[in-house]
Amino acid sequence: MHRLACSLGLAVTLAAMATFAGAQGDGKALYDPMRPVMMLGRDRAVLQWFTRTPCVTRLQLRKGVLPCRTYGLREDPWKAGDVQVLAGPPGLHTYHRITLLHLVPGTRYYYRCYDPGADPTTLEQTWGAQKPWGREWAFSTLAPKGRKTIIRIPVKVLLMPNVVNVASAHLADGHVIPPPPDLTGSELARIKEEYATAARFLFINNGMRVWYDFHIFVDARRQRWGPEPPNVSPIYKGWPACRSYAGTDFAPPGGGDFTVVDTLDLQHVGKEPVHENFPYVGQIEQAFPRRWDEPKKEWVFYNSGGGTYGADEWARGIPGRSQYLGGGDTAWLATHEFHHQVEALGTISFGTDENDRVIFDHFFPRRRVRKPDGTYDEWTWQTSWAHGEHWDGISYFDRLLTPVQWLRLMFGETITVADADEDGVPDDDSRLPFDEK
Repeated sequence: MHRLACSLGLAVTLAAMATFAGAQGDGKALYDPMRPVMMLGRDRAVLQWFTRTPCVTRLQLRKGVLPCRTYGLREDPWKAGDVQVLAGPPGLHTYHRITLLHLVPGTRYYYRCYDPGADPTTLEQTWGAQKPWGREWAFSTLAPKGRKTIIRIPVKVLLMPNVVNVASAHLADGHVIPPPPDLTGSELARIKEEYATAARFLFINNGMRVWYDFHIFVDARRQRWGPEPPNVSPIYKGWPACRSYAGTDFAPPGGGDFTVVDTLDLQHVGKEPVHENFPYVGQIEQAFPRRWDEPKKEWVFYNSGGGTYGADEWARGIPGRSQYLGGGDTAWLATHEFHHQVEALGTISFGTDENDRVIFDHFFPRRRVRKPDGTYDEWTWQTSWAHGEHWDGISYFDRLLTPVQWLRLMFGETITVADADEDGVPDDDSRLPFDEK
């Protein structure tokens, strides 16, 4: 059973409730005529594309779960025996359209378009281009009757709740402040609920098409923020350094450093890829460092904004990554910063097109202002419309995307869930951030 969290306030609740009108079931085909996947059904799809020079209409098609350049794949899936080569209408064209039939419901397909006149860029090769075939793209078909197709994006979240600036506890007069108490189980449960709130908000506002599945791991050891002072007290001596400490007390924007989390060994600190049976698409690191505030006579948490890298290094085994500290609004930081990872997934899955993107969640109108030195202050793509700030802006942005766009994401896994009345809201599934129960 899942219900909207009251902590977001009335405005967010209303925005989320308004989205129900946009949650579509899989009972009817979906249309998106101005984008590459024009129509999407249970067992068919219509695709369109342009080529550099006139050529025949042809594409490769494969069923799959992971992009072809996923780290650790031993064989190129485009060389497998089940890859189909399909032809469209006869003749040479630069505009191409093809109807795919006999597809399996609730299944992800990857495809590459024939474009012999194009020389793939390095970036296109990173995402599977091999002349004469372009880079790969993806779509997931609608679910069988009484079910709904959803994209599950697994995200590993590492919480480090007991981090202390040890040096701040050693006062100039030689007095040593005892460590603060560890975060309690109920406090950790509250933090986990903040992530559940973020997942629920994003799920509802993308029409319940993409489930960001936050897997939370906790390294509850007492850890040190900053160097160990020469006169360290025995009660602090030997505390391990926090992996997020970046060599300075605060490294903007997120306050700390980025690593790659090994969920099988949380104490391992590194920046190289780790083996995972099913690769996490995203990662979040959140330390909760505290320092002693002598004037206030209390331990205070560090606050921060956040920093994010997209999944551009997917082929090297590096997921999208966000990093921030624990002294602020975790639900908002998780929503805002992870949304930057989603924006990057959109760029990879859709391409670079202002009309086909997950919109960047910093709100600015398009502008081009000449500066005194002759250069221009430019914001080339619109990221501001008739909406409020923060929660309302992201809600507005994600509801601008069509269901077909969300179903074109290349990452995570395609699943189907029960939706007997096909109203677009899952029936009763305890895994999901929201359902009818």
